[in-house]
Amino acid sequence: MGKLTASELRYLLAIDEGKEKIRMVDISKKTGISKPSVSQAVSKLEKRGLVVKGELLSLTEDGKAILTEYKDIVLWLQNHLSIHCGVSENIAYQDALGVACTFSDVSRAGIVKFMREMCEKQKKGGI
Repeated sequence: MGKLTASELRYLLAIDEGKEKIRMVDISKKTGISKPSVSQAVSKLEKRGLVVKGELLSLTEDGKAILTEYKDIVLWLQNHLSIHCGVSENIAYQDALGVACTFSDVSRAGIVKFMREMCEKQKKGGI
């Protein structure tokens, strides 16, 4: 699936917020980015197999899978920045979005594996 840039992640998040399908003009409004720029970015995401482009946009299964990984990492980072470092939630979220996109595929997979293992341990009362 590959690494995402912060901009690509924001586009996938905007598409995901539409839940099922969303129009490019809606993404343009949400992100404040021109429709031609959105169209160009979405075309790149489509070539990577992450979105289906038509009259309405939607995430592919690969798009949903990679977005889930990034969302988990962003939420984890945001919580740690906010709770443990005293950073406001909005700044913590923006910083977490940027940081999550700096990880290599190997590091991202390792972080996701670690987080899932920790969740399982919590469920079993091991933490």
